[in-house]
Amino acid sequence: MKLELKHIASYLPYAVKIYDYNAYPVCGFFEMNHNGGTGMIAISELLASPRLYKIALRPIYDLTNEISHNGRKFIPIEALLDIETEINWSSSDHLNTDFMEKTHYTKIEGGSTFGYNESGYFYIIDKYDRYCPVKKQKELFETMYEWGIDLNGLIDQGLAIDINTIEL
Repeated sequence: MKLELKHIASYLPYAVKIYDYNAYPVCGFFEMNHNGGTGMIAISELLASPRLYKIALRPIYDLTNEISHNGRKFIPIEALLDIETEINWSSSDHLNTDFMEKTHYTKIEGGSTFGYNESGYFYIIDKYDRYCPVKKQKELFETMYEWGIDLNGLIDQGLAIDINTIEL
């Protein structure tokens, strides 16, 4: 697969990090032309030179691992549950977060499950095994793009770098 703008466009509003082939950080995107003095690159240069530059993203399995974003540590799938339900579940001891064959989920005390399936959707299963609608799908996806979660499999295809492998 060739890296295209459609693969990275959702990350651009956020402070996505870019690294060169030596895993050396490049400052970010420059709108028009390459400017070596500032260390910024044009989006077109990133797309044209995938061997030279890569965006740093979090692998999908980070949904169930503790991450640090903007100075805050949290488990993404639990924070997404907080957004969906508007209840601060993640600061309680009522969750059991896990991963099972392309599904990242957290079980809520009482029997319900909230999760993300790598087929591309969020779900809630109640304690009676009924699927319930997730009303804030768009907001949840935007939040994952903000956190730099690789939703397009770019890391596996060598088109992005796993942020966990970079010494920060």
